[in-house]
Order: sequence, then C-alpha cells, then structure tokens
Amino acid sequence: MIEIGAVGFDAIKLTALACIERRPARLDMAAYPHLLRPAVKTTSAADYAVLAA
Repeated sequence: MIEIGAVGFDAIKLTALACIERRPARLDMAAYPHLLRPAVKTTSAADYAVLAA
C-alpha cells in the first residue's frame, strides 16, 4: 500500500473496502497533513548479500 500513499490503518481500510466494493479508492492525503509521507527505497538483490555472511 505504500506505493499509493496508504500508510495508516484508515487509509488501508478505505482501500480494502473500495476493492471489495469494486470502486476506485479515493485517498486524499491533503486531508491528513499531520501524516508523514513515506520515502521507501527499492531494495536490490545485492542488499541481501550482507545477510548471508
């Protein structure tokens, strides 16, 4: 859900309900200015090499 900006329980719940009801989710993050915007980096396979050591 992070790729669409859903970081909280309410956003995930609204998205799941929209999926069940077969309608587009309407997440307006402008209504939640207190929530932090996630900044998630894409993980590469090489990043896991340190775990195998």
